[in-house]
Amino acid sequence: MNPLTNLGGRVLRDIEGRIMDRVLGLPPVLTRDVKVTKGIRVAMPDGIELLADLYQPNVPNAPTVMSRTPYARVGLASRATAMPFAQRGFNVLIQSVRGTHGGSGGEFDPLAGEEKDALATLAWIEEQPWYNGQLFLFGPSYVGYTQFALAVGAGDRVAGLLPTVTSSSLSEVIGPGGTVFTGLVLQWIRRMALLERSAALADLIEFLGDRRTRRAQWHLPLGTSDLVNTGRAVGFYRTWLEVGFDRKHPYWNGIRECRDRIGGITAPTHLLGGWQDLALPSQLTDYHTMRAAGRDPLLTIGPWTHVDTAMMGAAITEAVEWFRAVAENPAGQRARRAKLYIQGADEWRTYDVYPPAESEARQWFLHPSGGFSPVRPDAGEPRVFRYDPADPTPDIGGAAIDTRDAGRRDQTDREARADVLVYTSAALEGPLELIGPVTSRVVLRTSSPHADLFIRLCDVDPQGRSTNVCDGIQRTTPDTHPADANGLRTAEVTLWPTAYRFKPGHRLRIQVCGGSFPRFARNTGSGEPLATATTLVPVDFEIHPGSGLTLPVMRANPDTAH
Repeated sequence: MNPLTNLGGRVLRDIEGRIMDRVLGLPPVLTRDVKVTKGIRVAMPDGIELLADLYQPNVPNAPTVMSRTPYARVGLASRATAMPFAQRGFNVLIQSVRGTHGGSGGEFDPLAGEEKDALATLAWIEEQPWYNGQLFLFGPSYVGYTQFALAVGAGDRVAGLLPTVTSSSLSEVIGPGGTVFTGLVLQWIRRMALLERSAALADLIEFLGDRRTRRAQWHLPLGTSDLVNTGRAVGFYRTWLEVGFDRKHPYWNGIRECRDRIGGITAPTHLLGGWQDLALPSQLTDYHTMRAAGRDPLLTIGPWTHVDTAMMGAAITEAVEWFRAVAENPAGQRARRAKLYIQGADEWRTYDVYPPAESEARQWFLHPSGGFSPVRPDAGEPRVFRYDPADPTPDIGGAAIDTRDAGRRDQTDREARADVLVYTSAALEGPLELIGPVTSRVVLRTSSPHADLFIRLCDVDPQGRSTNVCDGIQRTTPDTHPADANGLRTAEVTLWPTAYRFKPGHRLRIQVCGGSFPRFARNTGSGEPLATATTLVPVDFEIHPGSGLTLPVMRANPDTAH
């Protein structure tokens, strides 16, 4: 290579590293002297070659961090991993997974085969002269899944893993509550198509959104939205809509997910997520699965969304500090295993476990008068609204993928709609703190047995401004939610978990409606299959007495929590 070209590359990488340090708020570097080797070919057992880039800092006996990604080795997530870790004393291997942008051979079949390819890559790493015997795994989202896929079969050959805003069963993330997360899926297939043209363009669309994807979200039938979104049929997308998202389905089970095996992971594990992240419920199922198997993973949950520079900076900072600690002493980890950001109080706290022992499930009820309280109401008339899939209730805030709408947002416009019922508590005399799972049980009658039920918990400040805290959705059908002799059905809705402090003078508010679009696919009300439905049927809802939520109320005074 021309020495001037090599020098120019080093200067640009140094500038990029300094920008990353500032934007992500990273800890001090150990060195700016990093050797980069691009396009390394790693042979798989079937003869396919996967390409990787290696970043080597000029420090002795460096441990290695590996990220296996479908998002291009020059993509933003990869660049936010490579130099930040290398400049802090880690060799970094960024590998393009099979069949993705950057030259890796084979066909991209999302989530399938990741264990085999990762194990083959690990065997290659173990033969390299720069490898010191300590391999750490890092990365968010799909990259986080590849960590699980390797760790379940690698035993003590992995020194530690830090899966971030992800899950061992991503089908649960794609299909929550029996519906489909179209806001995520359609943006993702658009991004994968754009990566074939430009990683920079794909990253830009990730942050700014895309008119083509927005058109695809409105398109019916949903099964041909890929044509609108990418200009061609996307085979795996159509298969997903056909088979559904039950992780026990043969398409997913043990092939494109590994939940049943994560209890056997022996490597130290640190799960990092966000209260407003789309993967959080499934990620916490991973946490509980590992604990039930006798493992003791670390857990960190912050106030983050899925695409969030603050989250990425925190994840890298946590990883650098934790990987160093584990490299020196695998048993030397923090004693209090759960580190939680308490929204509303805007502070970090640590607990022995999530949810904390002080969290107690308590019933609060939806009143026919529009109130919300822990007192069961007397009988009353049901409250009613109509959901029209031609004019669907819109997203405002929550665990969305679109950065322009995700997170905690003012709910004024949403709550002014005729298709949203609100139930509001009296002003609190003292603080009320919730940490743990939130669920809802709703007694309803609908004009069509095919309907979705969306429930959202909000915080209303003394000035009347309502802000979302957490929410959830459940699709109902005649088979899953049969009506009784009076035509009433009972729907259980699992909301996103939370850690939130309602301040004195604030009020709790519950929104009840028939969807949240385009985050979740519209329920057409017709009962037609998800992929082929085109008939739009408005649905009339009655919400009956006996409905309510189960809230995880902290028994201890929050001021005395650790």
